[in-house]
Amino acid sequence: MITFGVRGLIADTSNDDVKTLRPVVGSAVKLVAEPDNKHDKNAVAVYWNNHKLGYVPSIKTLQETSLHHKIGTVLSYGYTEDGGNNWNDEHKGKLGSVKIGLGKAEVEDDFSPAVGQLKPRISSILNYLNYTGNVDGLIRWAFQNADSFDGYKDALQKTADKGSEVHEAIESYIKDNVFRDGLDIFDPKALELGSKNIPEGWFNFMKKYKVRPISLEERLVDSQLGITGQYDMLAYIEHKGVEKVAIIDWKTSKKVTNKHRLQCSFYVNTWYKNVSKSESFNTVGMVVAFGGNNKQGYSCGIVESDEWQNYYMVVSRLKDALDILGVKFPMEALA
Repeated sequence: MITFGVRGLIADTSNDDVKTLRPVVGSAVKLVAEPDNKHDKNAVAVYWNNHKLGYVPSIKTLQETSLHHKIGTVLSYGYTEDGGNNWNDEHKGKLGSVKIGLGKAEVEDDFSPAVGQLKPRISSILNYLNYTGNVDGLIRWAFQNADSFDGYKDALQKTADKGSEVHEAIESYIKDNVFRDGLDIFDPKALELGSKNIPEGWFNFMKKYKVRPISLEERLVDSQLGITGQYDMLAYIEHKGVEKVAIIDWKTSKKVTNKHRLQCSFYVNTWYKNVSKSESFNTVGMVVAFGGNNKQGYSCGIVESDEWQNYYMVVSRLKDALDILGVKFPMEALA
């Protein structure tokens, strides 16, 4: 499912009726072209119960996809009392955020986790692989930076905390500035308000590939393999002069590894199966690592269509092997 946040809800203060609406989660919205819009001839308005909520983000391919579907689904909404700095679901203040979904899985259970049915995360599955011949590079680094077992655990935890900090900073930056306020990623206002803790290489990456975010942090479930996982970002990119849809995964490691490519390929394959029945997308996986010291501030691994399909088969074989061995995953490995 393709998702997006309605643009213009907070910026438009002229319609108080809309500000007090309570869109029903699961209800339908109409997506209507506005060719006479003076700001954007490709504008697509979003209507709920005959109330105009705002617009589909000004990304041409997303606007075209919205018109193709004609109808979207309300996934969530939020109220704010302070212009979007803080959010609540208790209807305090004004309606300021509505998330819309386009399309539906052919078989819902294949991609939507059922309540009470926990599945191992793709990261937990891949922990059974060993790429260095002795110990994983992260574990080796932790041992080198500690003189006791407790020190080893602390080093690993610091690395995990740093990764979480970067992920949260990027997510907040896009949600607050791009999805909520409709700003360009490089808008000076956005940079001033929310660029703290974001690696400089992230902005270089976003600029080089002309990245236009569609959705963030979506959880996927492949019931055929019995694995779940959550990608970092779905976006439109430009690669070799061609517009593509990309599943992007952020890493704070120094370089992109095969393990990263396998993980990203699982996301791409599972997402692609969800949309390929009704849409045709040139889809790639991208792993972006910010831990190196190169001039651009990042290293990027792009996984093309033939590659992610092959990598997905590796994940499938690994899961088969673990099942044959009767591996039982601990609760912390499940989601």
